[in-house]
Amino acid sequence: MSGVKFKHEIRLDLDLIVDFSEGKIERRLQSAVFRDCRILKTDLDLLGVLICGGDIAAAGCYPDAIELEKEMRDKVRQFDLPQTRNPLDECVAFFFEMIPPGGQMLIFARGFELS
Repeated sequence: MSGVKFKHEIRLDLDLIVDFSEGKIERRLQSAVFRDCRILKTDLDLLGVLICGGDIAAAGCYPDAIELEKEMRDKVRQFDLPQTRNPLDECVAFFFEMIPPGGQMLIFARGFELS
């Protein structure tokens, strides 16, 4: 498995709040590109996302993708193809929680770029 490229990219177009002061909100359109993705887990209520304007309530980056995978999914352990090491050891995990009842999204990828 070493050196295997996952070959999948996920791109999210974001309208980010980059500054908030004196009642003014400054926004910037940016794209987040997740490279060499291994896992995408979504639990989205699309009507909830629509009602809440698609806003993200919380997001985070977890350098220990293996630990987060164990807590949130625990499926790599059940993967039945031969592997000599955990394929997530080179990945970073990203967690997005939408404004309720929108749901959440997990992305496990080797690379990330914000542009």
